Amino acid sequence: MRAKIEFIADSVSITVFLSHGLDQQIYDLPLTLKTVVPADWKSADLQQGARRTGLIVHQQGDIAFVRYRAVPDSAKIIISKKE
Repeated sequence: MRAKIEFIADSVSITVFLSHGLDQQIYDLPLTLKTVVPADWKSADLQQGARRTGLIVHQQGDIAFVRYRAVPDSAKIIISKKE
């Protein structure tokens, strides 16, 4: 399977579009994604459709990132800086 990921980013949010070309009746499980976020983010929120959850920002050297599960070919994914 080859998923397609596109994103739009600014200083306070990252919008991710996740899709794949497989039959949604069979392949409807979420995928785990890792997204790099700005280094000054200490925590983040995720929204995909009606689902909202908090995310932990991890550090690996100088790189800050979040890990989360998202459903392909569903609503866009919005990761935002938590104040």
